[in-house]
Amino acid sequence: MAFYLVTRSDATDLGEYDAMIVRASGPKQALREVLRGPAEQPFQGFKADGSNARVERLHDGRQTAPSVILSSYFGG
Repeated sequence: MAFYLVTRSDATDLGEYDAMIVRASGPKQALREVLRGPAEQPFQGFKADGSNARVERLHDGRQTAPSVILSSYFGG
């Protein structure tokens, strides 16, 4: 299993998700977890076909400098 960063590729409105980190066996499974979401519905803001999502594998960070992985703020 690895960690994947799943982000939106379009604009985000209030009450929508724009990014999440998912543990999965591959990028396809990571996207499926986001599209399955709670109650078998995609997390709010992600399209059911995944067309507005990007998936990036997060590599082991032991050999890199400390950094912020995810900071998601959408204030109104």
